[in-house]
Amino acid sequence: MKKMTSLVMAVALVPVMAMGVATVSAEEDRQAMGQQQESGFITSKPQGSLSADDLIGNDVRNRQTDEDIGNISDLIIDEDGRISAVVVGTGAFMGMGGADVAISWDRVEQVRDGEDDVSLYVDMTQEELEQAPEYDNEEGGMFD
Repeated sequence: MKKMTSLVMAVALVPVMAMGVATVSAEEDRQAMGQQQESGFITSKPQGSLSADDLIGNDVRNRQTDEDIGNISDLIIDEDGRISAVVVGTGAFMGMGGADVAISWDRVEQVRDGEDDVSLYVDMTQEELEQAPEYDNEEGGMFD
């Protein structure tokens, strides 16, 4: 009976101990990030974040059909430094034809496929994207 009680106690404590380890690890991550930000330098990409390199060149897919409907050629960054839209190249064949269309970032679903891999989905078909107004990179902007 004593062995059974010890076994039950050990099994009950494993999740508690694991949770404690995860909490310490998360706290260490926050402290390290805080120290990096105080110095003005970041030595690695924070967990859960994306870089421009993770997005540019990435395919954009239709959420319902999983069809590739274009790929990201540029990011539009607002005054606060946040992504406001992605520029998607559509309908090009061997680099000819097609147009650039800007899609609001809040319309793009990001699905993580691993630590650095991300799949991007929208509720649009390729035809809808091709009929959307073309994005003009020369108009507007902060430095115009």
